[in-house]
Amino acid sequence: MDEELVKVMGKFSLVDKEKERVEIGEMELKKGAEDCKWSVVGKIICAKVVNYNGIKSFAAQKWGYSKKFKIVELGPNFFHLFPSTREEMNRILGGRLWLFDNQMFILKQWKEGIEDDKAAVQFASIWVQVWNLPIHWFSKEVGRKIGQVFHNVIDVKIPETGSKEGRHIKLLVEMDVNQPIVRGTTIKWNGKAKWLLLKYEKCLDFCYNCGLIGHVERNCYRQMNSSQENKELQYGGWLKAAAMSSPRKIWKGDSIRKAEVVHNSQELISTTPEEREQMTDKV
Repeated sequence: MDEELVKVMGKFSLVDKEKERVEIGEMELKKGAEDCKWSVVGKIICAKVVNYNGIKSFAAQKWGYSKKFKIVELGPNFFHLFPSTREEMNRILGGRLWLFDNQMFILKQWKEGIEDDKAAVQFASIWVQVWNLPIHWFSKEVGRKIGQVFHNVIDVKIPETGSKEGRHIKLLVEMDVNQPIVRGTTIKWNGKAKWLLLKYEKCLDFCYNCGLIGHVERNCYRQMNSSQENKELQYGGWLKAAAMSSPRKIWKGDSIRKAEVVHNSQELISTTPEEREQMTDKV
């Protein structure tokens, strides 16, 4: 129940009729519980209120909004989704992070009382990259140890190859969206301290001033209430992991084409037998 409503009701003097308690048994609840069995509760972490029709369009685009698929609004940015089958529910909860208009959309399977359980939509699953590791630290055991800075570590992946930016470990973690994102962690090793940088996959919006997800610095209440001017921002775009593509070769007859990633854009280099002959003549 809304906290403000609880405060108001606490001031009421109830009459006898209002004091009577209605008991609801399992039989009355059976139909409703059956309807909710494969449903999903979702919360969008965003300062502005999301449009209901926008959520319907999002569902149709991402999950295929079938005729039996239903969405009910439970409150500001809080929704109850009714997929038509268990398979549809599993597709929605399939382990990936969903973003609505670049805002985190936390989705959890329905359970009794979830609408009043704030912790149910407090933790979100997200892939985090760990950078600046010594080359002999690339193991799942080390990854899980580092992941202790988060609420929970679900999975650890060790990419087989690196890039021009270096090499990293990937952690699938549950993070607390009510806390500032973790920029990194200091690890003690061999009597020394080493700083490990964390980068977050999926470019969700977060505040460069306070580090909270769901708003940007111009809407940050902490900044509005701060008396400090021109304060150095404590967070930034460097915490967002860039999308990386692996170099690939496409063979077509005697022509070799190699797509290389250069500053997040692709440059196509084509070398044919004729071009190689011309290069040899010039030498």
